Amino acid sequence: MSVLLFVGLGRIGLPQSLVFAQHGHIVYGYDEDPALVGQLNKGQAPFHEPRLDELLNKHVGKGFLPVDDWRPILPRVDTVMIALGTAAPDSASCLSDHGRGDLDGIIEVVAGLLDPAAGASPGLLVVFRTTLPLGSVDIMRAAVEQRHGLVEGRDFHFAFVPERLVEGQAIAEEEALPKIVGTYSDTTFERVAALLGSVGGRVIRVRDPLTAEFCKLTDNAYRSTMFAFSNDLALLASRLGLDAAEIVAAVNADYGRNRVPRPGFVSGYCLTKDPYLLEYRFKEIADERGTQSVWYYGRRANDHLVEHAAERIAVRCAALGIVPQQATVCVLGLSFKEDVDDFRMSHSVLLVERLLQSGFSRLRCYDPALGHSRYAELPGNLAEAGVTAADRLEPAFFKEAQVVVVAHRHQSIVAAAKSARLGELLASASRPCYVFDGWDVWRAAGELAGVFYESLGWAGGEPLGRAGGEALSGR
Repeated sequence: MSVLLFVGLGRIGLPQSLVFAQHGHIVYGYDEDPALVGQLNKGQAPFHEPRLDELLNKHVGKGFLPVDDWRPILPRVDTVMIALGTAAPDSASCLSDHGRGDLDGIIEVVAGLLDPAAGASPGLLVVFRTTLPLGSVDIMRAAVEQRHGLVEGRDFHFAFVPERLVEGQAIAEEEALPKIVGTYSDTTFERVAALLGSVGGRVIRVRDPLTAEFCKLTDNAYRSTMFAFSNDLALLASRLGLDAAEIVAAVNADYGRNRVPRPGFVSGYCLTKDPYLLEYRFKEIADERGTQSVWYYGRRANDHLVEHAAERIAVRCAALGIVPQQATVCVLGLSFKEDVDDFRMSHSVLLVERLLQSGFSRLRCYDPALGHSRYAELPGNLAEAGVTAADRLEPAFFKEAQVVVVAHRHQSIVAAAKSARLGELLASASRPCYVFDGWDVWRAAGELAGVFYESLGWAGGEPLGRAGGEALSGR
């Protein structure tokens, strides 16, 4: 049994800490937000995650001890897990010195933990389980050694173990997924492997922390690029009057070499920033050959979907005589991923902002998780702009709507995809009513009288042409 201190009790740190408590370790959880610590000590989960309530109620006050000050308990701790978030570069900053990331906050936390005056136990193990720019652990090692006169591998030990979890499956995946481990020494690896082996999942050793950092960024840069491939296919298919869903289904059918994903918005805390974190270190190669990496352009392609959707909506409204300043727009889905209560860095939120900039002023948003956690509140800038929100999908939500945007594929949205149910929901919508579907799940809406339908990869079977065309699916 180990005594652990988790620093950071957010969407990833809290599930991880409870998994370690579930497997017999004593876990102190520290967060700088005293309100969150108080909430956890009352057994109240701050967001939804399968089994989170169960494990919190089982272990709080026993194997899981939330604290708002780590100093009194540090001498009892043998391992610190760092689960703090990092800043997110964008397509511009990743090509400049800003893309190397701001490590000052994490360095100060780690240096504080390892300050001899803080009373840490000799040989304290610090495991980084957050996304970091390449070379970050090396930088922090040098900073701590210089500041405190300590030696890594003797006075303290560093390891990088990238978390590879997705929200909605975090607890199950922490117990099952492989753990990639990068350390500076065999001794440190053996300690980390024993600790991680106690919670489940294969332990995979890589050469050093830098390699493990590279693995983490590779995971998300690859997935972002894979989705970008499908999204560009969808744009081209709709431009040519073809159906991207038909194409993807055909090329995947009984052909094991293909696993082309369906098109759709690609956002969120990791997939949005990790390709750009990786790109910063690719700059020298890009300068030599004159082009950026494939993951950079993939991320740019995914980010472009917000602009593409806003442009398509504006073009179609003009064709149908819908005036933006007078139109009621209903946006379905605010989270970055289906069926999670997390609106951070969501393309849906960015699209609402872009529609406001385009002159649409009557916007309603639906998300089943609205208000269920601090991660799922309507952003203040949208509320100030007059955007309203609801957590129930019902006919009243669509009253007099002229534009409907399917921005995500929550179960509640997909479940409404039958024409009969869509007929009920859209009965009080205005006619004409234009539906832009970012996930191709409400295609049956095009069967309704006066409803004109377009998806990300299908525009009704007619080529759009360079000017955008006028073809629409509807009756």
